[in-house]
Amino acid sequence: MTDEPTQSRDLCFARLFPWLRLFRGVGVSFDPKKLFVAALGLIALDAGWGGLSRIFPDTDPRIPTGLSAFALATDSAAEPFGFDLVRALWHLTEPAQCMIRPFLPVFSVESSGRSLVHGFLAAVWAVIVWGIFGGAIARIATLQVACGERIGVRKALEFALRKWVPLVCGPLSPLLGIALLSIPCLLFGLLYRLPGSIGSSLAGFFLVFPLLAGLVMTLILVGLATGWPLMHASVAAEAEDGFDALSRSYAYVFQRPMRYGVYLTLTWLVGLAGILFVSIFALLVFQMTRWGLSLSAPANVLDPLFQAGPSETATATARAHAFWLSIVRLLAHGWIYAYFWSAASLIYLTIRQDVDGTDWRQVALPEATPHPFLPQADDLPPPTTVAADPASDAP
Repeated sequence: MTDEPTQSRDLCFARLFPWLRLFRGVGVSFDPKKLFVAALGLIALDAGWGGLSRIFPDTDPRIPTGLSAFALATDSAAEPFGFDLVRALWHLTEPAQCMIRPFLPVFSVESSGRSLVHGFLAAVWAVIVWGIFGGAIARIATLQVACGERIGVRKALEFALRKWVPLVCGPLSPLLGIALLSIPCLLFGLLYRLPGSIGSSLAGFFLVFPLLAGLVMTLILVGLATGWPLMHASVAAEAEDGFDALSRSYAYVFQRPMRYGVYLTLTWLVGLAGILFVSIFALLVFQMTRWGLSLSAPANVLDPLFQAGPSETATATARAHAFWLSIVRLLAHGWIYAYFWSAASLIYLTIRQDVDGTDWRQVALPEATPHPFLPQADDLPPPTTVAADPASDAP
């Protein structure tokens, strides 16, 4: 009897202050499985962007050509992020930059054809990579915070690959609407090619129609830029198709814009504690490793190996040391993405409860895996009935 009032108070407290759940994002993100999946995503992203930069050299400098474009990796192996507050806040926005920056030349009036194609392909590759790996991280985080269910990396990636259509095509589908709306604007722009001032005059009278198209395209872009993480969290929580995830994300953004903005700001500021911890922890890993080796290794040999990454003329020894040091940097770097998708999952569950009234613990659970050595229900023989012996009823 004494537990019921306590549970009621806890439930009321959580109902009155649902945003307190967002503080769990930092703790949830410190998971080796999420860090590993994020590291795989970073490797895939860097490989794809690096290949595109070689295919399209000398294009718009705003198009990222690899992870170095975000200047996250420092020149010193002992300082993965640094402790500058503004810099740390900027680092936390990197997952959003991955999706937004390639689109800048796509919607720029000064971009060339090569820059437009390069930017579009770089954006599509980012959507594919984080659709799969971000969806896997969101699936792990959603099950963990909602019902305490823990799944491995393999099952999370299998879920993301099964749901690749909503995870990848969902964020890209609004671009189809923008493309359709750009066609009337393209045709309207032909008026300016008419000789004299006739075309410009006609265009001036009817400019309201391109403005309306621009308004709709702006709303589509704003909803996509701010709500696309909710699409992945929706698929991870509901295991639904792309249309439902798309409609949910736009509905939550436009129905609760202020609350959603507060949730984003809160998780952004809370992430400072996590990135500070990651910086200190990575610094200690490098420092203690270097200290332990210095007990026996000569300083003139050891010090150059723990400096900045090797150049093209570096020895095989320097490259081997730089490889293992880069693994630590990669995992520390991956925490930003692990936190981003974990926080997106928490925001989705919280705002879903506010808008739809769905309990935040209600998620689509993974299907039970059949045991290889135990018979399943479909394999069992049907139940049989034994006919009663008439002689047994005789007196």
